[in-house]
Amino acid sequence: EDVDNVITAGRYINLANLGSASLFGAIVTALLSVEIYRFFIEKDIMIKMPDGVPPEVSNSFIALIPGAVILLLFWVIRHVIGFDLNGFLSTLLMPLKGILAGNSLFGGLLTVFLICFFWVLGIHGPAIMGPVIRPFWDMSIAENLEAFTNGANVHQ
Repeated sequence: EDVDNVITAGRYINLANLGSASLFGAIVTALLSVEIYRFFIEKDIMIKMPDGVPPEVSNSFIALIPGAVILLLFWVIRHVIGFDLNGFLSTLLMPLKGILAGNSLFGGLLTVFLICFFWVLGIHGPAIMGPVIRPFWDMSIAENLEAFTNGANVHQ
């Protein structure tokens, strides 16, 4: 099959969803997947093997039902309902990114102020602010890398 037909038919992996805009979607998806898996394990919803089956073999079947439900749930959300989690989170978090990522003088000063404020309280400031700020910084770094790769001037 020739490459043009593959792209025209849409049978390829869209790499645009692997960029900086998908960072928060990946975080939300990971958190939800783990919580759904934990729910299934706590409620003992899993494939149980007979007592004669070795534990190594039995343990490999534990994740089948939770994993299938998680995959089906996210597939239905994305492809049946048509909900774009990355687009939704990107729209929702863009105002915060402008402030918290330090893309402005106010954002940078706010971040430094909060880090120092936590130090005054006796709390390790970067340990508290890092998990909040770092995804926004990573998103900005990835956007700058993509812009630089495309030939844009990133030193504005």
